[in-house]
Amino acid sequence: MSPNNPLRILIALVLAGTGCSTMANVEPASERSDTVFRLASAGITPDRRSQAANVSVDTSFDRPGFFYDDGTDSGFVARPDVDRKLIHSAQLTLVVSAVHEAIRVITKRCEEAGGYVAERQDALLTLRVPADRYTDLLSATRALGRVVRDLRQTSDVTDEYVDLELRLQNAEKSRERLLALLDKATVIEDIIKIEEALRRLTTDIESMKGKLQLLSHQIGFSRIDVYLHSLEEGGEWTRGQKSRFPWIRRLGIEQDLTRF
Repeated sequence: MSPNNPLRILIALVLAGTGCSTMANVEPASERSDTVFRLASAGITPDRRSQAANVSVDTSFDRPGFFYDDGTDSGFVARPDVDRKLIHSAQLTLVVSAVHEAIRVITKRCEEAGGYVAERQDALLTLRVPADRYTDLLSATRALGRVVRDLRQTSDVTDEYVDLELRLQNAEKSRERLLALLDKATVIEDIIKIEEALRRLTTDIESMKGKLQLLSHQIGFSRIDVYLHSLEEGGEWTRGQKSRFPWIRRLGIEQDLTRF
């Protein structure tokens, strides 16, 4: 047997693991495939494989969007020992006496709370505020006028966050092993295969880091969309009347405004 054979077998195992690994729910009947990078037999002891088999991993964050109303879509069993990762968001529609003054006050209070105006379009403001000041800013904003609509959502993304961290950790360990194998490789074919796997793995790692950064920002900074409307002085809003503001028409709240 050539002295290079054990190394080539090890390379094959690691390369297989970087493509489509299955650390979670590995029973043949389920055939569930997640995107956690398995290190195969290269460095994983039987004990560690046994522990890994008990880890439930979801790939729901690979689908468009990160928001879930009740956290049940992922199929995870609740883990009380983990800090819940919550994303808070709200949509407020207010009737105010002066739109420009309300914008000035809202912007000032948002900045004082450590937040910022992420977007502004006419009388629509998108605010980002630290999660621990979210409720305070909501209350302060509501007090500026008559509340037409107040929609709030809290999304639990704990499972997606924990799974993403796990995937990233294992991908980085796989990259370390591949780099170690690259140092030992002497056959050109092996070197080419390892370098190709490293390129793919590096791309995946950067993608996971980006997703994790996005989730962290959404968790740390709650979103508040504020829609402002001012009734013209002396005017009446009649039933069936169309708003001159496109964003009011898109929301379909003309009927809600008839009470003011």
